[in-house]
Amino acid sequence: PYIRALLNSGKAGLAVERARLLSRANPGAPAAWLVLGDALDAAGRTREAVRAYEAGAKIGNSREAALRLAAAWRKLGDPGQSARIVSAFLAQNPNDVEAMRLSAAQAMQRSDWRGALRLLRGVQARIGSNDALLMTDLARAALETGDLPAARSYAAHAYRLLPGSPVTADAYGWVLLANGERQPAIDLLEKAVALAPAHPVLRAHLAQAYAAKGAKLAAR
Repeated sequence: PYIRALLNSGKAGLAVERARLLSRANPGAPAAWLVLGDALDAAGRTREAVRAYEAGAKIGNSREAALRLAAAWRKLGDPGQSARIVSAFLAQNPNDVEAMRLSAAQAMQRSDWRGALRLLRGVQARIGSNDALLMTDLARAALETGDLPAARSYAAHAYRLLPGSPVTADAYGWVLLANGERQPAIDLLEKAVALAPAHPVLRAHLAQAYAAKGAKLAAR
C-alpha cells in the first residue's frame, strides 16, 4: 500500500526504490514483482517493467501478470507480442472473461471481425447481455461482418442500457446510418458529439451522416 501511495502522489522514483527492496525481500512472491513492474512503468521505464512482469509470471501465471505484460508490450509498440501473451493465457484459461475481452479488442484492432465476434459472444454467454460496452462491441463486430440485423439489435440494446454515453449513442447511430435510417442516425450522432465534442471519431461519423443526407456544408 505504501508503494501504491507513492505512485499515486507522483513519487515514481522513490516507489521504484521501495519496490526493488520489496521484490528482493520476497523473490518468490509474484505480487512483489508486479508491484515493481507497476512502479517502473509509472516511472516511464516500460522495458524494465516487462522484465519484472515476466519474473512474476514465471512464478505464477496469473491474469494480473498476463494483462500487465500485454499492456506493457502494447505500450512498447509491439501489438503482436501483446496478442501472443493474451492468446497463450487464454489457451490455458479459456473461460477467463477479462482475457477474452482483451483478445477480442486486439482482434478488432487487426480487423479480424469474425474472431472478435466469436470471442465477444463467448463473453456474452458468460456474463449476459446487460453490459453496454460489450453490446457496443458486439454491434460493431456484427456490422463489420455484414450482419446488419444483429448489429442493429446489439446497438439498440446497448443504447437502452446506457443512453447517456457518447459511445452507445455513436454506435447506435452508426448502425442506423448503415441501415439507411439517416435522420434517426443523425439525431444519435449529434447527441454523441454533444456529449464528447472533442472526440475525432464521433465527429467523423456525424460528418459522414450529414454527407449521406446531402448536407455538405454541415459535413465540412
